[in-house]
Order: sequence, then C-alpha cells, then structure tokens
Amino acid sequence: MYLNNDRSVCSCGRIHTCDVERLIVGSHAISALPDELRRCNCHKVFMLADVNTYAAAGEQVENLLLAEGIACAKYVYPTSPEPDETAVGSAIMHFDPACDVVLAVGSGVIGDISKILANVSGKEYVIVATAPSMDGYASAGSPILHDGTKSTIQGTTPKYIIADIDVLKDAPYDMMLAGIGDMFGKYIGILDWELARDYAGEYYCEKIAQD
Repeated sequence: MYLNNDRSVCSCGRIHTCDVERLIVGSHAISALPDELRRCNCHKVFMLADVNTYAAAGEQVENLLLAEGIACAKYVYPTSPEPDETAVGSAIMHFDPACDVVLAVGSGVIGDISKILANVSGKEYVIVATAPSMDGYASAGSPILHDGTKSTIQGTTPKYIIADIDVLKDAPYDMMLAGIGDMFGKYIGILDWELARDYAGEYYCEKIAQD
C-alpha cells in the first residue's frame, strides 16, 4: 500500500510527514521487490545481511533479483553483528559505490546499520523485514554504540518496506518475545521525552505522544 501523508499543520505547530513511500505486507511479498526497485530506477543493489538473515530471506532475495536482471552486490556478516562502530565500519568498507540502493535484509541491527550506510552514501534505502518483533523499520534514527556510549545516529528512512509473512512467521520465538520489550519501552520513552521537554527544552508533540 502507498502511505498517505497528511501535510496539515499539527497542534504543536509542525507538519509531520512519513517518508516511507510504500509498505508491502503479505504472503510472497518479496516477489514484489524487483518492481519496487525499478520504480526508483535501480540497476544494482548493495544487500546487507548477516548469516542468519541471509538464510531466512537474503538468498531468496538475491536469486530473485539476479533472475530479474538486477545486479546485486552484498556483504553478509559471518555472525550476528553488534550495533557498534565496528559493524558500521565493516559495512562501509564492503560497500560498492556503483550500487543505487542499500537493501537491508534483516530487522533491528541490520536495519540500523543500513540506514547509516544509506545516509552517508546518499543512496536510497529499502528493507526486507525478517522479524515482526522490531518496531523501528520506518524510523530514520539508528541507536549505535560508539566511543562506549549508545547514541542515536542520523540515518535514512526506508523508501520501501517489504514484510513477507512467509518469512516473518519463521522468526525465532525468542525474538517474538523480545518484541514485548519494545512495546513496554514506549511508556518509558514517553516519560523520557517529557523530561527532555521539561528540563532540556526539547521539542515535544502531545499528539505524537498520545498516538
């Protein structure tokens, strides 16, 4: 489906928009990927995955793209990477600048690294989701450990999100359970935002907080 952006001014005084152009959810959703990539004139993708997400969907994605005549360079982490500057550096070192699109195949960490890679390279960003338990697919921020501190680094909002139910249903059960933590964390996150508003003068929107 296409995502509709209401460009009216919010009560907070700002106009809130969503930069995600298309969200595709359903059985065999991955089959729509080549056509979506052609929409943004993509001729070659750089796929980022780890050994687990490549097995879950990455190999399927790679074979599909090659069969459709879309070249695919890739880097597959040999283990599940930590969300830190080392993993980001590895992605940058393996990146092929001839690619038009950074294509993440994964969930949290792979997505966060890919957002940064797309931002620094100036490329479009697309993600194929591999777990339903992660809540940051559409966000532009990447929580990354660097210099011993976790900070949110500016990334790129995905142009397309592909969520194939046939892949998501096979995600490890412990990842499903971990998703509950993301849900509970929203309550603490709102309190943090209110404290930042009250003590640091940070921008705050009541409508977004309530939604």
